[in-house]
Amino acid sequence: MIPERTETDHEWIEFKILETTLKANRLGDLQRQMKSNRWKTIENKPNHSQGYNVVLINKKQVIRGKILAYAFLGIDPFDKSMLVFYKDDNRLNSSIENLDPQTRQTINFYRNSKGYYYDKWNKKYVPLITHNGESKKLTPCDNAEDAHHLYMKEKNRIITTIQKS
Repeated sequence: MIPERTETDHEWIEFKILETTLKANRLGDLQRQMKSNRWKTIENKPNHSQGYNVVLINKKQVIRGKILAYAFLGIDPFDKSMLVFYKDDNRLNSSIENLDPQTRQTINFYRNSKGYYYDKWNKKYVPLITHNGESKKLTPCDNAEDAHHLYMKEKNRIITTIQKS
């Protein structure tokens, strides 16, 4: 389902990062002001080994999603403790609706993980969840599906707790 686009999606806002003037809109489009005062569109294509679109600003690489999060959500693009989570897992979809700022602690809960390992000595699948740097083993299971289900149940409980606080 494609969400409806409004006029405000196409409105450009102007901002500066490290003496570089940029313009962005909520759809994820980005432009840079050149020395000639003309605007140049920054293409949104993967130019990083992990599939991100990275923009060079004063010899520093900045991920496009962080630039847009700075412009619309007030996130410092150079704060390494803050990450940008792409809700649809498409690192080129930098529309504001797709971006969700996260800390390193909370982003791990959004990543896909099987959430268990096989204990060959006991011949059991052991669900394992890590939160705030502490790993916790859950009840061992006889099959992988049960272990993954138990992991997801605990993961969702922790996400709910984080969102309430």
